[in-house]
Amino acid sequence: MGWIFAVVAGLVIVAIALVAVGKVTAELATAPRVSVFDMDEAVEFIADRLSLDAAGQLSYDDVRTILDLHIDYLEERGVATERRLDELPHTPAVTDDDGSVGYVIGRLAGTDAEITDEQVVEVLDLQLEYLGAIGAIGGAVPEPPDPS
Repeated sequence: MGWIFAVVAGLVIVAIALVAVGKVTAELATAPRVSVFDMDEAVEFIADRLSLDAAGQLSYDDVRTILDLHIDYLEERGVATERRLDELPHTPAVTDDDGSVGYVIGRLAGTDAEITDEQVVEVLDLQLEYLGAIGAIGGAVPEPPDPS
């Protein structure tokens, strides 16, 4: 008779475990994915993919400088933050590529860095690849309806 109790207890424990795992899995499936930008990883990712011409002229520090400036732009636009996920607004953050390129080029103009506009564009294009690889880029934002 004792073995029946042990079997029933084992089945109850397995059932509770399956329900708990199923609940957590369902919660994680609906939760937004958290993407963490790792500067060292991004610099390496981008430097490994630079064209031969750019790779011969840009140092890792140059790539980091471009990325730092771009992160500043994204933070100003509300796209990037160091806040926790539960502290973020629930509205999508949107930015355009042209604004960020112009911002970085403008900020570099005030320095003695010898980085060309083309190199900035290449690094930022590769940064988009990195952001896509870590899941930090959402879908395309639809155009607003034509008011006419």
